[in-house]
Amino acid sequence: MVTLSRFPILLERGIEGAPAPAGSGWPDFHAVKTLRTDLRVGSGTVSFYNSHINSPVAQGGLSRDQHEARDANLRALAADIRANPLPAFLAGDFNASPAMGILRLVPQRMVDASPALRSLYPATWDERRPLLSLWRIDWAYTTPELAVHEYRLVRSNGLSDHSGQRLVVSLSR
Repeated sequence: MVTLSRFPILLERGIEGAPAPAGSGWPDFHAVKTLRTDLRVGSGTVSFYNSHINSPVAQGGLSRDQHEARDANLRALAADIRANPLPAFLAGDFNASPAMGILRLVPQRMVDASPALRSLYPATWDERRPLLSLWRIDWAYTTPELAVHEYRLVRSNGLSDHSGQRLVVSLSR
């Protein structure tokens, strides 16, 4: 994960959730599924959370280990957001549809940015496969101190199996 900014970076750190499986050659890949970057924006500071939460599916189908890892990673993210007094922006691939209960782990202080979308049915996943292209598994949230002026999905034209999320936000206080 990476956060690019024209604003000064005050803090950058991974949020560790689930431990890496034994013998993993990439322990951070398994343990860190969210990057928090605090930026100086005008006279304030805003925390940006860039997430890529584990898929509930592993080779061979649904996986209890994957479910437990995604639960741990979302709980670690939620704990960081709850402990953080700063205005916050959270976006990324949650690998979760609106029907999945795991999205309830997103802290209540976070507000879904989708009312700013022009689409009544925002689908963000695999535009290359017709059936999967009906799913929304990517999300964007803000705290009430941030105003969402624009939110649109940007098709990847085959460069990814996800659409990009483009948001224009401002610190409203």
